Parts: sequence; structure tokens; C-alpha cells
Amino acid sequence: KETYYIIKILVSKDGKNFWATLKTDEPLKEKVKVEGIINSLKDRKVTVSFFEKRQLKIKPYPPLKTSTLQQEASKRFRFSPGKTMSIAQKLYEGVEIDGKNVGLITYMRTDSLRLSEKAVYAIRNLIKEQFGTAYLPPTPINHETGGKLVQGAHEAIRPTQPNLTPESLIGKLESDFQKIYELIWKRAIASQGSYAQEEVKESNFEVDGLTFVARGKKLIFEGFYRILGEIPHYEDIPELNKGEQLDIIDAKYEEKETEPPPRYTEASLIRTMEHLGIGRPSTYAPTLETLYERKYIKKERGYLVPTELGFQVNDILISRFRDIFEVKFTAKMEEELDEIESGKKKALEVLEKFYTGFSEDLKSFEENIKGIKEELQRTEETCPLCGSPLLLKWSKYGKFYACSRYPECKYTRPAEASEVTDKKCPICQKPMILVEGKKGKYYRCVDYPKCKGILPYTLGIKCPECDGEIVERKAPKGKVFYGCTNYPECKFITSHKPVDIKCSACGYPIMLEKKGRKGKIYLECPNCKNKIEKEEKNEKGSDL
Repeated sequence: KETYYIIKILVSKDGKNFWATLKTDEPLKEKVKVEGIINSLKDRKVTVSFFEKRQLKIKPYPPLKTSTLQQEASKRFRFSPGKTMSIAQKLYEGVEIDGKNVGLITYMRTDSLRLSEKAVYAIRNLIKEQFGTAYLPPTPINHETGGKLVQGAHEAIRPTQPNLTPESLIGKLESDFQKIYELIWKRAIASQGSYAQEEVKESNFEVDGLTFVARGKKLIFEGFYRILGEIPHYEDIPELNKGEQLDIIDAKYEEKETEPPPRYTEASLIRTMEHLGIGRPSTYAPTLETLYERKYIKKERGYLVPTELGFQVNDILISRFRDIFEVKFTAKMEEELDEIESGKKKALEVLEKFYTGFSEDLKSFEENIKGIKEELQRTEETCPLCGSPLLLKWSKYGKFYACSRYPECKYTRPAEASEVTDKKCPICQKPMILVEGKKGKYYRCVDYPKCKGILPYTLGIKCPECDGEIVERKAPKGKVFYGCTNYPECKFITSHKPVDIKCSACGYPIMLEKKGRKGKIYLECPNCKNKIEKEEKNEKGSDL
């Protein structure tokens, strides 16, 4: 990171204050120099050397397609692409409205921006009735840009019945379904609304050979923004005349740091995949789900972070199959598949050209795979059962150590296993270690697999429904939940972490730890929904 500075001055005209920023060819990195400029600007005047005002027409946003639906849902609601497509699938197949099964949207796996003539006619009539002729353009708006071949004859994603407004479905759809439908409905209807109009202003100011720039903008006509229900708000500057002088009211600098490019979010990764031609509408969500499922990536604070396994897989494959992992190759293959579909190329010719180079890379990889594995798996640890070297291996559940004499010796243990605990094996009485399995944490005998002794890992909290204890479990996709050691006899289950505190309102023996919208932790009773703030120093088992 490098530190640099931005200099700003506050000027005023007709009682309206606004900021202007110093224009520089190179970043200002010397703080002493910056402070000197600030001091020289005190009690000075600036001269307007340039002022321009122009009006812009803003074209309505296009209706949604698969990629933009996933991006908007991720950005607005933090929905995963998989969740978004699952909801869209059900809206397409049909949901029960007033006792009838109604398909609310058109097919949701599409890269088309086209709307049928019938849909455009219905949408334009709705705009005229609900918003007035001022918000209806003289002719329908075409959002297709041509060029790239889109899949099939699908339209953009739109409501099947535009007159079924989001407001008319309140209380008839689940909350998440309502959000996705409203998003699709507003974008489809607004796509045929009038252009918005904005007024843009720009001015330059001169003082002691320095040039400051100020820009402003205001909305003149809402147009399609009104249909979207999202009116933008801008900072404006007053009308200025070339040659007039204005007082500098204040001068300041802002300290900044250069930042590396941000990590991808689910939305930005899908946008990049679409831009680079990687995949199709039907493959965006499954691609991300596969990366999560194989633990190549994880999500931290909304950003996608590669795991250690992801880095290793990347290093192994990229260096040995450079051609097929090149971004341009994927986009080129998509183009060739389109050309096969349109009859411009023959499938066998395309496959033969691809397979000739790929088969050579694959043969070389297979010949060297043993050496690659040994290099990656070698460790300095020895097997406690037979004394042979241990190898570090990977599975979809994480890293683990395995004896190099497998299958003669079947010793394994998770790489993340904690130190030996004070728990005693119920079979052989030897110490046990805490391990992370595919269904969650549990205790396992140090002599595994020779001894199969295991114990559940409990939170030390009694089950509120029986005499069992609460345990931490994992669902097939890795999501943590909490259940009872007496399952299936006891059906107690929750996705929130139990806390050993009795509810003061109803006396229920536990509370659940939850997180509010602003990240604040609170406790809620699962029985009566009584809510209290979490206090870190509460004694275990106390009443609140």
C-alpha cells in the first residue's frame, strides 16, 4: 500500500457551498508539500476558467436475464445464486395464488434481453394506466444489442401477467419469493418506461497555477426510475460564469491508500464470467456450488476466498493443462458450440482439434501423477500403529493424515485434530482426540481404526426436551445445526447456537443466540420468543 493525498477546497456562490478537487497528473505523496498548498490557499479567491452544462438522456435498464438476476439478488438480498435460481424455478413452475397454481415468470435460464410483442404491448398498457403517458415512450424500447448468439428462443425473464403487481401478491407469497418476483417485475416493466433526463455540470477553477474541478448533477425527469421506485439523489453545483471569482471558505486534504483489487463476490464473479464468455446461464449457479462443495473457496464477509486446497488444485492443473484453463479457450469453445448449433462447423472436427492437444497433456499428467502426489503428500510424521511415514491427503471433508502403507495399515486422522483430550475411550479406555467429520465434531479413539470407539461432542448443555445433551452437527452441504444425543427418539433441532440460560419470561431451560440486522448479538427464547441482549458475563444457567 502507498499513501497519497487529495486536496479539496470549499467554495460558495449564492449561499450554496460545494467542494472542488485539485487536478493532478501524478498522485500527491509528500505530506509536507500538501500542507504547504493548503496553507497557501487560505483567504484566497478562485477564478472560474471553465463551466459547462449539458443534458443527458438515461436509457431504461434492460429486463433481467439469468446472470443479472443472480447479481441483483446477491447485491440486494445476499441470496446465493443457487437460492435465487431455486426460487425463480418455483415461480416459473407455479405457486398457489388464491387456490390456483400460477406460473408467475417466464423461463429463468436465459441470456436474452428480448421481450415478445405481446408482452411489450401488455407492459406499455400497464405503464399508461398506472403511471401516465409521460412515462411511456412513443415506441417500444429494444434492449438487444445483437452480435453474440443467445441460447434458443427464450425471452428475458419477465412476469407472465404484468397486471399481477408485487403489491397485489403481498401475503400470498413467501417473503423471499416476493423479493425475487418484485425484482423481476419492476425491471421488466421499467425496461419499457421513458428515458430519464439529467443535467450535468462541470467547472474548473484556477488559483496560483493550480486547477480545481467541481462536478454536479441533478435529475430533471424521473422517467423509468419512478417505475423502479428507485429515484437517484445527486450532489449539484450552482450556475457559474467564466471569469467570476469565488471565495475559498475552507481547504483540506484527505489521506488515502492504494488498495489491491477487491476479491470477487458471488455477483461480481458471475458478472466477470459473463463478460469473459465463461459458461452459460444454466451453469453460473452450479459452478459456484461446485467450488463451495469441493472446498476450493469459502465466503468471508461476503467475499470469495480461495482455500489451501483451492490453491493446490490451481497450481497442479494450471501448469499442466494451460490451454484448457485459459479463459480465452473457454470463451472460444462456447463460440464453437454456437457455430456447431448454427451449422457453421462440424462437431467431430471441433472435438478432434481439441482432443489432439488435450490427450497429450493428459498422458503426460497420468505418467507423472505418482510423483506429483508424493511431492504434495510427503510429511515428517510417522504412523503410531506401524511406524511408517504419514501422508497428508485431501478429501471433500478436508485434510487428513493417512499411513503410507495403506491398505495394509488403515490408520488415518484429520489434520485439524486437536490435542489428545482427557476423554477415555468407552471400549479400550485409551485417550480420545477431537476430530471434525462430515457430520460434525466427535471424539475418536487414538487407536482408530484398530479401535472403533467414539463419543459425541456435546456443548455441555442439557436438551430442553429430554435427558440427552445438545450436540453440534453438520448438514450435507456443511451448514452447522444443533440436535440431541437421543436422536431419533428426541426430535429437538435448531440452526441457532443454544446458550445455557433460562428464559425469564416462561422458564424454558435454554435461549438461542441470534444476530440482528446490524450484527448485534441477542438471545431469543425458542418457546415464547422473548428477546434479550446478550451479556458476556452471565453465569451459566442463570436467569435473565
